[in-house]
Amino acid sequence: SDWSSDVCSSDLGELTKAAKYLSGRYDIDRKQALADLNEFLVSIDLTPAGNGSVMPFEHHAVLEPTSRCSGGCRHCYHSSHGVDWNIEFEKEMPSILQLNNVSSVSITGGEVFSRHYLPRLYDLLQDLRSININVTSISTSGLFFSDEILHNLSKLINKNTVIRISMDTVSSGELINTRPGYLRLQSHLAPLELVFDSGYPVVVTTVVHNKNANEVIKIGEFIRKFDSVQVWNIRSAIATRQKKTRNSIESNFHETVMSE
Repeated sequence: SDWSSDVCSSDLGELTKAAKYLSGRYDIDRKQALADLNEFLVSIDLTPAGNGSVMPFEHHAVLEPTSRCSGGCRHCYHSSHGVDWNIEFEKEMPSILQLNNVSSVSITGGEVFSRHYLPRLYDLLQDLRSININVTSISTSGLFFSDEILHNLSKLINKNTVIRISMDTVSSGELINTRPGYLRLQSHLAPLELVFDSGYPVVVTTVVHNKNANEVIKIGEFIRKFDSVQVWNIRSAIATRQKKTRNSIESNFHETVMSE
């Protein structure tokens, strides 16, 4: 709505306008509404901290340079997995961010560490670094990581950049389709172990709609071995119109909770 844009503005005139609206809408003193709005903006602006486990708000942007991904998660919101930014737009992005006073970004996808996009990811990170835009987090399945990738990343991002890992395609059966060459890995969790041991802070998310209780508990047992894991977000449900899927979600979550 119009007033929500006013609330998110740092311009005092716009804040005053938003406070006037809220004062009339909720029958509260206008000065108190303005004070509450200012306090709210301070509390949600995490940009100075650059905390990647919670998205910074003001002067922060979320970049999604590719939607290509081989994970095939049923809860994915992408209708197409074949879209990349065009090269020209990608090269313009740092300038666009500068013009809009963006000081930090989170990068998501798609799978930005897959072979098809990796060279372009390196270029994007280098461009962002050259103009002092901080990368607070990068989202990934973690399944494409290697020693070489981590070595290259060390030159392009800070050590406090959070690696946000979606552990939704980590069973050995699913990995055959997710990562080419999986059968040559010593363990299907080996790429994740590399990430967790790399020194970067990690936030893990797991959606339990397609997992039984034992699978979820095994993930928990695996990640608790690593001090780098800051948070484990377990999501019990996804938006769906399919009754069968919804019932499966509720059943799996109940089973998981009861097992714990």
